Amino acid sequence: MLISPFNASSQATSDLFPVYGPYDGDGWSVTSDGVLTIESNQGWVNCLKHGYEKDVTKLVIGKDVSTFRLYDLPFDLPSEDFFSKSDIIGYGEHGEPYYDYSKLHDLFPNEIVVESDNPVFRVVDGLLINSVTNELVLSKMSLMDVVIPEGVETITLSAFSQRGIQSVSFPTSLKAINEYAFYKCKNLVRIDLPDSLAELKAGAFFGCSSLSVVNLSRGLTSIGRSAFSGCAIQHLQIPEGVQNISENAFMECAQLQEVFLPDSIRRIGSGTFSCCMQLSDINFPDKLEYIGEGAFHLCTSLKKVILPNSLRQIENRAFWNCDLSVLRIPDNLSLLVFYDYDRGYIISPYSKRNKCFGASSVETVIFAGSDYDFGYPAITDAKNVYFLSTPPEDVGQILDKDSVGNIYCSDEFEHQWTRSSVASWVRQKLTILPAAQIKAITEEAVNATPEPIVTPRPTPTPLPTETPWPTPIITPVATPKEEAPAENKPIDPILFVFAGVIAVVIAGIVVVSQMAKKTRKRSRTRK
Repeated sequence: MLISPFNASSQATSDLFPVYGPYDGDGWSVTSDGVLTIESNQGWVNCLKHGYEKDVTKLVIGKDVSTFRLYDLPFDLPSEDFFSKSDIIGYGEHGEPYYDYSKLHDLFPNEIVVESDNPVFRVVDGLLINSVTNELVLSKMSLMDVVIPEGVETITLSAFSQRGIQSVSFPTSLKAINEYAFYKCKNLVRIDLPDSLAELKAGAFFGCSSLSVVNLSRGLTSIGRSAFSGCAIQHLQIPEGVQNISENAFMECAQLQEVFLPDSIRRIGSGTFSCCMQLSDINFPDKLEYIGEGAFHLCTSLKKVILPNSLRQIENRAFWNCDLSVLRIPDNLSLLVFYDYDRGYIISPYSKRNKCFGASSVETVIFAGSDYDFGYPAITDAKNVYFLSTPPEDVGQILDKDSVGNIYCSDEFEHQWTRSSVASWVRQKLTILPAAQIKAITEEAVNATPEPIVTPRPTPTPLPTETPWPTPIITPVATPKEEAPAENKPIDPILFVFAGVIAVVIAGIVVVSQMAKKTRKRSRTRK
């Protein structure tokens, strides 16, 4: 086995100042000033297997290299015989082998050069492109505003990892963005993914902490694990056609406020929206079948959860530490159990350990049916619990006796609820309501709009929250208020003065008129 050309001291100092021990490997080499040259396909395999310095100053792709990209070892291998038995240094608890290899899947060149006689690779504006597979393989570090050329169909593993890019324009030919392609591109603010894009793989935009606007492809079918974890997205619309959102896909998107899920969604993975503490508005489509463990862990702003009847399986603590106003549980639902031996979740009616919704409190819980495989207890700290059907077989155990408040059922099922088979403590807290009344109460709770506790999404012409000033006077439709009787109204003293003046004027007019008449009469008599 070849010995790594980089000693401990060079590895320790390389993060600050690249320090290289010049080395001429089998089909690859590195100079003291950090020029990494790949001479052949096998040379890149040897370089991967025996270690390379990721902070190279210059990457040179030789004329005989026809396959070159980064690999996520040991899961993603350049060849089936990449590892041999001699590379195994141990085994895991389930028999999986551990290999001796350099665990690197990043490369940060300041310059990329392809030798002129190479028929496969070319460099376009600092982007290394495989012209045969139509893959964008790698980018140089200094790029800011990226325009990916038309014809590129795949962006490969870590192609832009930890670059300082501020914007990126995607081609209409793009079909896939592979794992960690834009990992921790912290200056990237917006992405508009073309409708040609079908695959968005694990960690594609993980840790892009300034990424606030994401327009997803209408051709997308699934969103990979941790694809947007740690981003600054505020409003998210998943396009129709996406069926699966993988685990942790939007975990720790601390500014995420609202999410729209399309009718095509079938599965929400474990931790998908975990720690999205501002998330207050999300719909659960009618074809949703599965919600993973801790999918909404610590979504402390989430108040309303209306689970559809299509939902059949939910993992432990899906709403861990949520403080809900309304939780609607479908008519048939099973909480899954995680088994270490099988390394997966299965349905088990025998194990009741760790099978709960995990909410810290719920104002109103609505059970739409009675066929449940829950833990003991599954519902705690609930103020009001409504049952729309017959009692579940173990209702006295799936509800927490000490923290559940009022329990209500419909008079349609009064006989079943008052049987001795129902736990006595449940019957003591039970109130039987007319079917119409319990239906009206629960429908109002389901359809009510919860009070927003975060800043609502801005609109181009927001409605004013207060009546603007001035406003036009609107004539009321209602009958006007009757005037009080005149005798009961106080008279202003000024009116008396004004009336007196008018009386004097009128009297003067009358006197003048009479004197004029007498004068005319005397004149006629003399004649």
